[in-house]
This record gives sequence, structure tokens and C-alpha cells, in this order.
Amino acid sequence: MTEPQPEFALALYEDDGTLLIGIHSDGSITRGPNYQPDEAAAELWDAVTRAAQSAAPWGST
Repeated sequence: MTEPQPEFALALYEDDGTLLIGIHSDGSITRGPNYQPDEAAAELWDAVTRAAQSAAPWGST
């Protein structure tokens, strides 16, 4: 029996839990009801920045 695959390889959600955008493992995307490209791009970079800072705590202030 194989493990079930997650719905998204990467997903961004609004603060209330509403999907902003989800990227599937095959590269296709699902847009949430409030999807705005600029907002989604800004949120993605914010998430990348937070992840990089948590991975390298010695460089954060």
C-alpha cells in the first residue's frame, strides 16, 4: 500500500486559513478565492525569508 500524496507540494494560506495558492507536485496550481498575483508573490517571499532566518538563527537579529 502506498502513502497518500499531499494535496499540495507547496501552499500559501491567508491568516484565516483560506487557500491563497497551492502548487501541486505536477506543477499545476490551484488559486484560492481571493488570489491576487502580487499578494501571493509577496507572501511567498515573506515565507522564504522566515524559513531562511529560522534555518540560520545565528545570522538573524
